[in-house]
Amino acid sequence: MSKRDGPSGPARRAIVRWAWRLFRREWRQQVLLLTLMTVTVAAAVAGAAMAVNASSFSDAQFGDASGISQIDVTTPDVAAKALATAQARFGTVEVVGHASVAIPGSVKPLDLRAQDPQGTFSRQLFLGDTLDPDGIEAEYQAGVLTLRIPISERAKPRKVEISSKGNERISIDA
Repeated sequence: MSKRDGPSGPARRAIVRWAWRLFRREWRQQVLLLTLMTVTVAAAVAGAAMAVNASSFSDAQFGDASGISQIDVTTPDVAAKALATAQARFGTVEVVGHASVAIPGSVKPLDLRAQDPQGTFSRQLFLGDTLDPDGIEAEYQAGVLTLRIPISERAKPRKVEISSKGNERISIDA
């Protein structure tokens, strides 16, 4: 028997006896550890499932941002007065709390926003030069907004004919 096959005979029996004695002596701790690990994994999976399945309101509407007003307030009466002024100027006002929070160990601060979950939802998209802004189609169905933005004609592949010294013509895709 070679050394690669592992221990043989008496050495193997000694290791098996030692493992059995260790298990008989400490089986309670092993069962406790297995139970705690099972509960921890189950709690983590349940928490992740609840976080993923936590649904937001599906009746969100897109607004039109016709103006923006930044109000820095320190007291509630100043905030109420500034909000009344903004409502008189703009009409319906959406309040979005915005703060920059420093994270220990990070160079960039976290941009923290707070807004009413049942309020107006707005996002700004920047289209590249390869997209056609005139052909945009939008559909809102069952709480899902679908945007279809076509590729502009100048970004699509086209055929270019190349003439050779002979009489034959060759076309390639460019």
